[in-house]
Amino acid sequence: GVGNGIYTVTVTDAAGCSNTVSSTVQASGSSVYYADNDNDGYGNLLSSVSACSPPQGYALTNDDCNDVDSAIHPLATEICDGLDNNCDGLTDIYNPDFIVRCMLQGLYIGGDSMKPAADSVNFPLIADTVIIGLHPELQPSVTLYSFIVALDIYGFVTINVPSILCGRYYVSIRHRNSMETWSKVPVDFNINPVEFDFTKP
Repeated sequence: GVGNGIYTVTVTDAAGCSNTVSSTVQASGSSVYYADNDNDGYGNLLSSVSACSPPQGYALTNDDCNDVDSAIHPLATEICDGLDNNCDGLTDIYNPDFIVRCMLQGLYIGGDSMKPAADSVNFPLIADTVIIGLHPELQPSVTLYSFIVALDIYGFVTINVPSILCGRYYVSIRHRNSMETWSKVPVDFNINPVEFDFTKP
């Protein structure tokens, strides 16, 4: 093949008119590409080739920590499954948001809202405080964690759950001296966000 250098081309038309142009020509050079066996767009640092363009099954990046599982890569969401989903070197380190909805019977005024009972002057959007408990699926009599939280007048509260609480839990809620209410089935905390609505059957 022809190497890098300065090349001159002269073109002459049928009338004998000509034009000469010189130009520097240089090959674009090769790049290093990394094997992407799971086709998630992220390559394996331990397997690479040099090529002018990406070969089939290769990627420019080399930060895939599991090249046989397309769900695991640097931009994946960390979930509670015993794996490092986002390749940050940590396993199951995430804090899911737990969104709970509940209407308190004594405060309900219709229209999917409640009256503010805690402090209507300073906190007009807060209905009252409630206690939300989490109980392991296999040991529901145990309260592994409880949260004292402020329920807004529309029945919602968002709790940032410690990452240690991955798994499945029954959810209980209690307001002052009222009867404690439980979820009928365990709630899966292996996703983010986690949601449970006590207003739905």
